[in-house]
Amino acid sequence: MPGVPESKLESWNMSGDHSPLFSEYLKLSNTAGWHDLLSTDAVSISSKDALIVVDMQNDFLPIDDDNPMGGAFGVAEGGHIAGLIVQLMEHFAAAGATVVATRDYHPVDHCSFIPHGGPFPPHCVQGHVGSHFYKPIGECITKLRSLGRNAEIVFKGFHEDIDSFGSFQYPDHKDSFERVSNRPHAPCGLHGCSTLAVWTGAVKLKCSNCDEDLNAPPDVLSCHRRKTLADLLKEHNVERIFACGLAMDYCVLDTCINSIHAGFKQATLIMDAARAAYLPGIGQHGSGFLQDPVDLRKKMLAAGVRIMPSCACLPDMAVHHPLSFQELSSEIFPEQLGPYALITSPRLRLTIDVKAATYLALAPEAEIQDLRLYNVEPSGKIGPFAPITLDHASRAALEIPESAKNFAWGYPPNTGNFDEKARGYFSITTPAAAFFVFGGFIYTDDKGQVVAVMALSLGSGLQFKPAVKWRAKYSACLESRWQPVPVPLMKKKGAKLYAWVNPGEVLTSSDNESWTNAKHGSFVYLFHDNPLEEDDRDVYFQVFDKREVMKTTLGRMSRIMPTLPALGQAEPSPELSPVVRFAGAEAEPEAETSPQAISEEKPAKCCVIS
Repeated sequence: MPGVPESKLESWNMSGDHSPLFSEYLKLSNTAGWHDLLSTDAVSISSKDALIVVDMQNDFLPIDDDNPMGGAFGVAEGGHIAGLIVQLMEHFAAAGATVVATRDYHPVDHCSFIPHGGPFPPHCVQGHVGSHFYKPIGECITKLRSLGRNAEIVFKGFHEDIDSFGSFQYPDHKDSFERVSNRPHAPCGLHGCSTLAVWTGAVKLKCSNCDEDLNAPPDVLSCHRRKTLADLLKEHNVERIFACGLAMDYCVLDTCINSIHAGFKQATLIMDAARAAYLPGIGQHGSGFLQDPVDLRKKMLAAGVRIMPSCACLPDMAVHHPLSFQELSSEIFPEQLGPYALITSPRLRLTIDVKAATYLALAPEAEIQDLRLYNVEPSGKIGPFAPITLDHASRAALEIPESAKNFAWGYPPNTGNFDEKARGYFSITTPAAAFFVFGGFIYTDDKGQVVAVMALSLGSGLQFKPAVKWRAKYSACLESRWQPVPVPLMKKKGAKLYAWVNPGEVLTSSDNESWTNAKHGSFVYLFHDNPLEEDDRDVYFQVFDKREVMKTTLGRMSRIMPTLPALGQAEPSPELSPVVRFAGAEAEPEAETSPQAISEEKPAKCCVIS
């Protein structure tokens, strides 16, 4: 369905302070026809309204100064909406409305987790700091409660056998069980229920220490006296639901849809106070969004859900149009590659067979077990070795031992029956997992023993020059290297095979012409299954200056942001707290000892290529 002209998108009055991904999502939503769902009229908030702040927890927010130990399931630009949500919470509470903050609260063996056959990385585990409220949101809830406002905390997803995106109960229907992870043959009766659907949605649980600690766990027997969110709000005579938070296209959307099923008169998604799930190169919509905005529009139309900008209920709000920011290149594959990051994988133990040009992973055991759940063996092909040219300082910064003499590209294992979305989320859990999904560089000593591995990861810092047409007559000399493209977005664009060319490598064509195509190495992509064929779309991407610094990664791997010594000191975090930036104030340093992380992965270092 055609959208309104892009120039009219500013009339949507969506705010997005330096949010290029949200700008891209607005354009996708416009093209998908979301203007049919839009209401920009001013809204007067009253006691008959409720604001549902969905899952603004540490694990759903990317790493920043306020969230050094979360990020396991971070939604891109999630931190950008925190300041706006705080304004909404204060405004709704002051108007007498009910403010509700939801907490995903999963047991360690939850059915949605990849190690237990689900599509998502472990996140918001009960008792872990990742399940705590993001600091600005938690502080706002505390403030509202101290003032006697209606500020409630509810829990969802705490039954190990079923997930719940939405904050209201799902219908006991097969469509619900196709939407959320579940164990269909779970012994549900052991928990006092006749169907798993009863355990969906959010509930209020007794928390004896909540006044002292907002993130306190619920009492042991509290689930036997639980009150559903729907019942809680109806006690407050709530008629209209407004929802914001993370992720827009999963938990926030389902909260709106299910609230209509629960009997509320109106449901509105505050679009600029939410962000959609995004994995660059994995998601197949735009540059990496996971769900099709066209399908989401159909769901919202069918349920009667509306969208609105925050300024519709914040009349004094200054709107910062995201469309005015051009911080992110609009070009994606095959015009542009990446950016990616390279990170050390100290727990990854490989043996290599140089003659067969293969590797086999012996550790880490947990990630290998996860692979085998999906019929993936921890082995793959390797390219030819080349001598290392890094200087001593760079080696030290990257934890590449002096004994390392040569390196080669290691291609990822086959995909087995690993769902593409699950593979993407698996890749952000640990550096070893990233290697198993995207591959990486293998470093060996003069005896051919592996002494270090650097994994390619979703992130930024490893930059590539724009695409250049590949010279087909050199494809034959890479015959032993061509492997299937592992990235879903690339496959959707038609790419079939890819290969790594070492830095400064001299390629020889069938007519004996020599060519050095990249000083710092390159990736080549073919759009056909037979590498000896030719297609005008075949391209290669040269790595930018080998001194490039790794800036950010996704998931918990982004806790440490190092730089090469020659380029400056390590930064304390990828960015200032979004709330500090929103308010235009300076961040104040705060000494705090973070709880131990679930992941035992050693802090990741950045990498250069050669």
